[in-house]
Amino acid sequence: MSSLPASPPQATAEVLWRFGPFVVYETQRRLERAGEAVRLGFRSFELLLQLVKHAGKVLGKDELLATVWAGVVVEDASVRVQMSMLRKALGRPGAGDDCVEWISNIPLQGYRLNGKVLRECSDTTRPGTLSMAIAASFASQSAAPAFTKLPTRLTRLIGREADLKRLLTAMDTSRIVTLAGLGGIGKTRLAIRAAECHQARTGMQIGFVDLSPLIGEDHVAGALARALGVPSDAPDTMRAIHRQLEGRDVLLLIDNCEHVVDALAPLIAGLLAELPKLRILATSREAFRMEGERVLRLAPLVVPETDRLTLAQAMRSAAVELLVERAQAAGARQFGDSDGGLLARIARQVDGIPLAIELVAARLGVQSINDLASRLNDHMRLYSAGNATVLARHRTLAAALDWSIALLNPQELRLFRFLSVFRGRFDLNSALKLAEGDMDIESAFDALISLANKSLVAFDNSDAVAPYRLLGTTRSYAANLLSRTDESPALGRRHAELMRSLMDEATAQLSRLDVDAWTERYAHHLDDVRAALDAWLEQPGGTEADAATGTEVGVALAVASVPLWFQASQAEEYRDRVLTTINRVERLPGADAKTVAGLRLALTARRTSRAGPRSERLGMDSEAKALYLSAARSASDSALNRTPQK
Repeated sequence: MSSLPASPPQATAEVLWRFGPFVVYETQRRLERAGEAVRLGFRSFELLLQLVKHAGKVLGKDELLATVWAGVVVEDASVRVQMSMLRKALGRPGAGDDCVEWISNIPLQGYRLNGKVLRECSDTTRPGTLSMAIAASFASQSAAPAFTKLPTRLTRLIGREADLKRLLTAMDTSRIVTLAGLGGIGKTRLAIRAAECHQARTGMQIGFVDLSPLIGEDHVAGALARALGVPSDAPDTMRAIHRQLEGRDVLLLIDNCEHVVDALAPLIAGLLAELPKLRILATSREAFRMEGERVLRLAPLVVPETDRLTLAQAMRSAAVELLVERAQAAGARQFGDSDGGLLARIARQVDGIPLAIELVAARLGVQSINDLASRLNDHMRLYSAGNATVLARHRTLAAALDWSIALLNPQELRLFRFLSVFRGRFDLNSALKLAEGDMDIESAFDALISLANKSLVAFDNSDAVAPYRLLGTTRSYAANLLSRTDESPALGRRHAELMRSLMDEATAQLSRLDVDAWTERYAHHLDDVRAALDAWLEQPGGTEADAATGTEVGVALAVASVPLWFQASQAEEYRDRVLTTINRVERLPGADAKTVAGLRLALTARRTSRAGPRSERLGMDSEAKALYLSAARSASDSALNRTPQK
């Protein structure tokens, strides 16, 4: 009986994991260092195998216990003991191993294997051979950085279609684009959407870096490294990042850069210079101000200008659309046409800031729209409770602003408080005048530019007259900071005196400018004049000298602002304010008859017209002007006479 030919040996695959001088034989459960066997216990080897399989990732203690000690009840300390033995067996890495230790203990998280790991698969029946398909596959996987993925968007992007198009165009033409804007304005959400669109169009690999957890500038390079799958403790972290990205088409989205711009700028400048295929999209409240940077500033969502709207009309505003969608997600009732005006008012009260809209929308699930619209004061705008899944610094608008304020130097913070007295737009000279006496001009100028660059002061490049303003929510926050100081009384007087000076200038320009030019230059001051008059009428009496000084400024402002009130078609409101001013003056000790007479004659201000198209001018009777000057001088003399002599 003939014997059957011997069967060929069964081919088996041995999986090898290489890192540094080490080779881990998975099937044989063996570790070698430079060809020499390294003795390891069973548990230590299993721990090492789990670490090399997940190189660069942190494995928690519970995960390791469940894998290495499956089905066995052991103490938590077992992982620590075995890990200590494993570290001792591995020793310290060499100079070319891109790390300072093979295994890192990440406090409160777990353990991570550092260094680059290569997986190979060989045929044990043919020693020395390598399954090339598998080897190539794993070599490719090893070479490709394990980038942190973009966060998953749970809600749709609303009202940013034009901004998205503008951003994508900038990304096509510039290698570094910074999306700048106030905290809560929606930078991250828009940037993520732009990165998704860019990847779909170009096929570029995307890496996401969130810098918000960093509390200082020392760990910026490490944060970049972790997001790109590079050991953050490599001897030369930036060189290791360079090796990972070299030759690859990569878009790096770096989020929340504002608190580390000084440390981050030179790092990304170096990467861009050495890696021609790298592109960077950054979000920050402050631009980097580096060569080649394209800065796009994100504005609030468009809000309706009136409350007289149906629901469909109000929903044409992106701010109202966002408010309605988020409110209904929070359990609010279906809205009808009668709600259009209230929704428009709420969107306008929160300045169209997406974060503020989402915070307020959450209240509509437990509060009627009528109640919310009537009670939406500064406190609620700033401190509305938000979604618990949101970052802590974005759970309230105040928290988002706290984050920005913490980055200001003392001069910037002081000017930020001062600017809260402006109710409308303002120009550079007005801001500097307001700071006079407390800050030198150069410091105030630098502070204003820095506040605008950090998105705390809005700047409208198309406005040649008064390009600066604080959003209402930001102004409320700054005013709250001001109220905690002793600066308010002096600042209020300075603001009123500034308005009086501007109104004197406006009156002098009546005969020189046509109505359109005059309106463009001065009409935006109405809210500030109104606020200055209200502040004087509402202030407590104080000392007799303070009352006299306040009277002088208040009366002078009331009379000087006549043309502004009439040009704004606010004659009735002006009449009521003058009558209130007269009543206040008459109740003061030693009220001067000429002051009261000047105020009464201010009521006779009327429109006068001159022939010619578009040449209407405003003014008051010459007698009223003369008495106004007399009244102002009288008030000033009275203030001096009433000042106690030392």
